[in-house]
Amino acid sequence: NHMLTYLTFEVEWDFSFKEWQFVMLETEVDGKPLKRAYSLADTLDEYQKTKTIKFYVKKVNEWWMSDFLTQKIKVWDKMKMSQAFWHMTDEWNLKDYLFICIWTGIAAMRWLFKKAYSRWDAGKIYFLCGERYFDNLIKEYNKDFQIDDENIKIHFWISKEDISEEWVKDGNIQINKWHVQDWLAQAIDFFDDKNIKVFACGKPDMIDEIVATLENGWIPKDNIKAEKY
Repeated sequence: NHMLTYLTFEVEWDFSFKEWQFVMLETEVDGKPLKRAYSLADTLDEYQKTKTIKFYVKKVNEWWMSDFLTQKIKVWDKMKMSQAFWHMTDEWNLKDYLFICIWTGIAAMRWLFKKAYSRWDAGKIYFLCGERYFDNLIKEYNKDFQIDDENIKIHFWISKEDISEEWVKDGNIQINKWHVQDWLAQAIDFFDDKNIKVFACGKPDMIDEIVATLENGWIPKDNIKAEKY
């Protein structure tokens, strides 16, 4: 939609990563080097099947990497990519999961979610994601959330426009008006006990509020992994 892109790259070397890790992408435009970190919008299983990786990029300013990746990049362009890094990964030692994110934070969170529900011993899963506008929801993602399972709940929150009737329920996806924090208490109540794993990614003030609410709701602090951006 001219502000967001969903990019697929073929990888020309042996590559390995864990869900929620990120890489450095590097290129040069008009003699100017550009370099920035982006979360991998993929699972290792998907990468091994296709030998491609994906990124979800939102334009944030002119002339920088996000401008190139949303406005100027062309089919068959090549980029340099680092090895994957970052410690915000999961040990997969619990069955129940709560995922909370806003905007492009969905890139890595989507694949943690997919990994969680694909496990043979999967438990209850609640996915909360906030966006400003409905058109910013990448349509490619919807198929990963169309899961007919009473143990899985999906809620998207749109903060900058009114909700149209046809948006409100799209298969297993519930779309609401305002912010993800508005549904946090209900999400906690969805689980049978408090021993759940939580992944949260968003603005610093949002994350601080969410972590405080979770801890006040008796979610063990060691079970919460949060990233601010």
